[in-house]
Amino acid sequence: MLKDALLKNEAEEAPKYFEELQLDYDALFNVPGLKLTFPYESCYTHRNIDGTYGRLWQEPAQEMHRILGEWEIVFAEGWDLIPDHVAIELFFMAELCCRTSLAQEVEDQKRLQEWQVEFF
Repeated sequence: MLKDALLKNEAEEAPKYFEELQLDYDALFNVPGLKLTFPYESCYTHRNIDGTYGRLWQEPAQEMHRILGEWEIVFAEGWDLIPDHVAIELFFMAELCCRTSLAQEVEDQKRLQEWQVEFF
């Protein structure tokens, strides 16, 4: 009975949690303001000629595009995220972890673990 009550409470709280999560995400990535953050590596790691940061599709995006191709990771047609978007980079890390756990040979596991360390 206590378990049922806890599950019911969790179910009632879930929509509120996801609403808060959506608001936080929007405040961070979508709504202009003090908290606005760009989820692209290029914006933070590639310096422009004038010494500023913030341009998209720079070397990190090109490198990530190359890495995805090398690992034969293809997204659905119409996918519109730039390759150095944090979601794609996290997806790639998750893919490396998944492939590591499925690797049968010790050499393959070591190579995949090395990639994880290098990529991270």
